[in-house]
Amino acid sequence: MKKIGTYPFTSPVNNIVLEPSLLHALTDTGLETYTLRSGYHTVREAQNIDDISITCPPNSTPICLIGLRPFLGVKNLLLGVDKLVLLSSPMASNSSDAEWTAYSLHIPSSLTLYQDMVTVAEMNAGAPHGHLQLLSEAHMVLRAALHRLTWLQVMKPNGLEITQANIDQNRDWYHSSCVKLADHYLQYNEKKNYSLALPYYRMSGLSVMSVLEKFNCSSPLQPGVQFYIEEVVLRPYMNENLVDSGVADKIIEILGQFSLDTLVSLLLNSSTLRGFKSKRSLEYIEGSMRQFNQNFETSADMALAAVLVGGSEDWLSLVPSVDLSKVLLNYFPLLFDQSQSHCESFSELANTVRRVLPAIFCELCVSLIESGILTLGQVLNLLLQTFTSHTPSAATTTVDNAAILQLFLETYFVELLTQTSDIKSIIPLDVDHQQAVTTFVRSYLAALSNYITTPQIDVSMPYSSGELYGPRKEYLDLIDPLSSEEDSRLDNLLKLQSLLCSPVCDDLCKETVQRFLEESPSIEGVLSLKVLTSNDVKSNVSLLFHEAPGSLSLYCKSTGDDINSWAAAINLLYITKTEESDDALQNLLAEMATLFPPDKLIDILPPDPDFQETLHKSRRNVQADRLQQLIVSYSILAKH
Repeated sequence: MKKIGTYPFTSPVNNIVLEPSLLHALTDTGLETYTLRSGYHTVREAQNIDDISITCPPNSTPICLIGLRPFLGVKNLLLGVDKLVLLSSPMASNSSDAEWTAYSLHIPSSLTLYQDMVTVAEMNAGAPHGHLQLLSEAHMVLRAALHRLTWLQVMKPNGLEITQANIDQNRDWYHSSCVKLADHYLQYNEKKNYSLALPYYRMSGLSVMSVLEKFNCSSPLQPGVQFYIEEVVLRPYMNENLVDSGVADKIIEILGQFSLDTLVSLLLNSSTLRGFKSKRSLEYIEGSMRQFNQNFETSADMALAAVLVGGSEDWLSLVPSVDLSKVLLNYFPLLFDQSQSHCESFSELANTVRRVLPAIFCELCVSLIESGILTLGQVLNLLLQTFTSHTPSAATTTVDNAAILQLFLETYFVELLTQTSDIKSIIPLDVDHQQAVTTFVRSYLAALSNYITTPQIDVSMPYSSGELYGPRKEYLDLIDPLSSEEDSRLDNLLKLQSLLCSPVCDDLCKETVQRFLEESPSIEGVLSLKVLTSNDVKSNVSLLFHEAPGSLSLYCKSTGDDINSWAAAINLLYITKTEESDDALQNLLAEMATLFPPDKLIDILPPDPDFQETLHKSRRNVQADRLQQLIVSYSILAKH
């Protein structure tokens, strides 16, 4: 047994009778009539109350006293089919045959009771809580009656026949009660209240258009109206369809006049709404955007929505790049034409951003990877797929495609190398990164072979071309990279050199460059690329000796204490008697005197008295190092 309600009777109770929706109590002072709680529990057990498509007044709704009639001397209370009978004894008679008084009260139908309660509720419209209590109780009286009539029509107890007309009449009034509750909840400003207008409107049987026409909108738009429209557009239920005549028109009209931000948000989130009356939506949005701020900037959301419904792509250029990137990332599904679970290709919007704002497009692709939305391999495949597409939205030249690919890879690898605290953690590279690096190297090689104008990377990038992925080898500055003054090719060569000097460059990258050089031996910067990709130090020394002898000392220095490179360089310079080779030899000897001890120098240097000075310098350097160590050691001991 479960207690479902507590009744505040005014005096001691002598008898109680129950109707389907009412409780009649005979007390010492008369007859009291209250609403019942049983209907609330019956409805909640019979229906799935989700507060989205179906709802119900809460069980906590206060019990309503709807009748209080004074009667004296009433001894009994009886309930008939449609009558309530009260039996009253004579007040001052002790005779057993005294006459009793019978009061026969007509029991109103559920529909009549509902109408009377609504009338009283409307009289109390100025008191929101009392108004809602009466509307809720009236609604439950009718709802419980409809539930009971439907059950009786099916079960037919004792041959009782319930006509369909009777049910239809009650259902019509039930729908009306749902509308009244929805209209009431729509007036609140708290979401927990105004959100209940949605299920009541859905239970009322009204079409979306009929509901929209009921709204008396003003600016700012009531939160309940805004919530209803958002739910109908983004999460429509059953027969709620924007395709229905006039629905999309009405929604655009309401939001365009009273809540443009909501219209913009729905356009960004609903492909269905974007497909209807896009011209009208565009008129509202562009009308607002033409009111520029003092910096001639516009809202990123509005600009994006405008482009989606056919506006000029120039609007995107008026949005601060940070704001546009943030909004595009928030609405990243707009960037793809998707199947059930896969990104098939870049959308028309993505290709527009790519064409108008290539740097933002590339940064966005990188952000999609960093956010875990896409993998590096997926982005590469999408880019390559776009390049091979012949659709008008992606109709760009081969040069443009290569420039976009190169800019994306530059942006990605710069962030990867600068934001990764432990570079060794990404070495060796996985398949996607290996493919990306190989593609990256090929893009630079192609740029050196053909004149490609690459969109500028973000000007706030604190690195020069030669240090984009890490510092280049010092000796590269002494190798003449170009035979002509073409800044773009020099820029690409410096970037490629930096990439080849970075930790992400492995043997596969070097092999890619070597194969390319075999096919294109006259490419600009061929010497530096050959040296950077060859592991044969003697061959590299020979190349540099013949092409750029002045770089030999720095090249040998880059190899560390590898005796083979130093020995090969010394021997070549020693047997060649030219002014240039003599200068290079002196530079090389100066480096060796500081790097190697005398015993190693003897093994490297040719047996010539001219090299004795180098040996003396080496000995002095060794002695100076020892002396420095002793000084440091004594200083430490003295402190202790």
